[in-house]
Formats: sequence, structure tokens, C-alpha cells
Amino acid sequence: MRLTRWIWLPLALTLAGGARFTFAQEKPNEETATTTTPADWRTRIAPTDFASSGTGSWLSPTIVAPFPFDELIYSWNAALPPREGFRLYLKVTFGPADESPWLYAGYWGDVRDRVTSRSLPRF
Repeated sequence: MRLTRWIWLPLALTLAGGARFTFAQEKPNEETATTTTPADWRTRIAPTDFASSGTGSWLSPTIVAPFPFDELIYSWNAALPPREGFRLYLKVTFGPADESPWLYAGYWGDVRDRVTSRSLPRF
């Protein structure tokens, strides 16, 4: 039996929303239990973190999942002025010296130079 562990994590220019995960664990008597518990990693980016014009980047604080997972589903909500946009990259850390490369997850708004590689970030 495959135990599915997943997390839905909202990410945005103004990170907002809720998260849910299904966590499967072994009981002492070897039975499998599945529990659905709400999780919320709501984050807001202060307007002062960005220049009023030009390009830049913002790196969120590390979010540590309190459980193992094998699928990350991201979503975001953002209200942007005309002709502005952003690209979203994700990185997963598995251990002290074991992490994924930056993975391109998508864009929002007006992003003129579209990314052609899903694994080479363009900050």
C-alpha cells in the first residue's frame, strides 16, 4: 500500500491563503491511519521589500514542513499594477547537504522575458 503524503502550499507576491495536508503514519500495532490536519503558512511581503520600479528579487524565509511529503502543490494570489509581474521558483531541501535545484514554477502578470529552462533560475 502506498502512503500518500502531500501538501498544498500557497505562494504569491503577497503570499496568502491556507494549506491542507494528508499525513499517513504507522500506529504501534502496525495499522495505517490517515489524518487530515489544516496547515497555514500565510506570508505577506512588505511593500518596502521592493523598489518602486525596476527589477529585483525576494527570497522568502525557509518554510519547514513538520511532516514528510512527496508532492508540493503551490498557488498564489496577487494584485499587480499594469505592466508588472513576477516569476516563481521553488527549492526543496531534503537534508543538510541535499537540496533540489531552483525549479521554475510559473509566472504572474507581465513577464516579458519568459523562462525557457525550468531548472535554471533568472533572478
